[in-house]
Amino acid sequence: VFSSAGLDPQPVIDTTVAFMKGKGIDISHQKSKSIRQVPNIEAYQVVVALAKSALSTFLIVPGKTVQLDWSIEDPSRLDGTPAEKQAAYEQAHQQLRAQIHDLVEAIEGENEKH
Repeated sequence: VFSSAGLDPQPVIDTTVAFMKGKGIDISHQKSKSIRQVPNIEAYQVVVALAKSALSTFLIVPGKTVQLDWSIEDPSRLDGTPAEKQAAYEQAHQQLRAQIHDLVEAIEGENEKH
């Protein structure tokens, strides 16, 4: 089970929707939510923070949960030219893609050992 949530949920901005559409992912119907709105969060085994400020929120997640800090710059907050904004989105996308790949490999490797 996967879910996404934030500390201060804001509407998904058009630039983000357009970037993800260019990657073949439609997030146009996604709604932001607070971590407190994630159902059954106590059952989650891995929680990933994309901002240092989110790390303190992990304290509300009970049980045995691996907490990962994948802090990245939020490309939606960048002031710059359209090309600079696009580059920031691409950098964030590549960082997250690599982290997710490594996490999946680690999990699959653990499953193969059992």
